[in-house]
Amino acid sequence: MMQEIRRELEQRSEKTYREFAAGLLPGVENILGVRLPVLRAMAREICREDWRTVLNSLTPEDCFEEKMLAGMMIGGAKMPLSERMERTEAFLPLIDNWSVCDSFCAGWKAAEQEPEPVFSWLRPMFRAPEPYTVRFAVVMLLDHFVKEPYIDEVLRLLCAVRQEHYYVKMAAAWAFSVCYVKFPGKTLPCLKNSAVSLWVRRKAVQKILESRRIDDVQRKEMLRLRELLRSEEKAQQ
Repeated sequence: MMQEIRRELEQRSEKTYREFAAGLLPGVENILGVRLPVLRAMAREICREDWRTVLNSLTPEDCFEEKMLAGMMIGGAKMPLSERMERTEAFLPLIDNWSVCDSFCAGWKAAEQEPEPVFSWLRPMFRAPEPYTVRFAVVMLLDHFVKEPYIDEVLRLLCAVRQEHYYVKMAAAWAFSVCYVKFPGKTLPCLKNSAVSLWVRRKAVQKILESRRIDDVQRKEMLRLRELLRSEEKAQQ
């Protein structure tokens, strides 16, 4: 079945889209150039068939699109939560880029249906040594848990992130910006917390200032904080 899937992916690949995707994913090889709507449609079709056989045959050498399909199947196929968690844990070591990671998180709809066990399951991932396991945990929180009653614990977990990998720090900054837009009063102390990476806080403030979802008072608050963070950076040099 994997050979059939690979043939279909190759047939539906586009050279110009491959070049576009490669530009967004520096260092990622083996990109065929298949658009996301096509992959989603293929994943839905496979989930009606023997999708377990497909997932069981995954390898680190699979191409970018095959990993995308795998993530979509794990997120979308009908299975018990325990199996979805086990398959996710097996899949995480195969993730080597932000695109597969973030698409996978977006499709993990079971987090909305059974939030309590999923939230508890995610907590230990914040201490993982593998950067894309940590990014997965961060993006899962920002996609599914930036709401009551989870926001306080979400912010605590984000403040404790110590991974220095670029794409983990970017995810943390993105998550803080989403938290601020929805819970500005709760999030502001985190953006002033010197225990949180200065780089992450500055990037979060930048993202907040780029948002159209903050009011004039909040914008002025972020402009003041940006200046304070610049001063903090100079003091560290």
